[in-house]
Amino acid sequence: MAKFCGKLGFSYTKETRLGIYEEVVEEKTYYGDILKDTRINEKSSNLNDNINISNKLSVISNDYLIQNVSHLKYVVYLGVKWEVKSFDIERPRIIIYLGGLYND
Repeated sequence: MAKFCGKLGFSYTKETRLGIYEEVVEEKTYYGDILKDTRINEKSSNLNDNINISNKLSVISNDYLIQNVSHLKYVVYLGVKWEVKSFDIERPRIIIYLGGLYND
């Protein structure tokens, strides 16, 4: 089983100025294991094919991750931001399922 060390991106809506709300992304580093490592090239009508991964990560959780897992938007894996499709809470770990590329 391969090891994982990477950043998880959490997205929040915060009031940056009076009456102005913006999306703020906060990244935190987490450790865990790669349970499944699959890449899928999907044909598309665009010039380039779409790349999706169907990876499953098991991340060691802490209080912050447990309380903010609903704000989890992406995982930086192999230097690329991948969107979080779903997650399972299995204390003391969280299982994260990844999908396509995350668009900022």
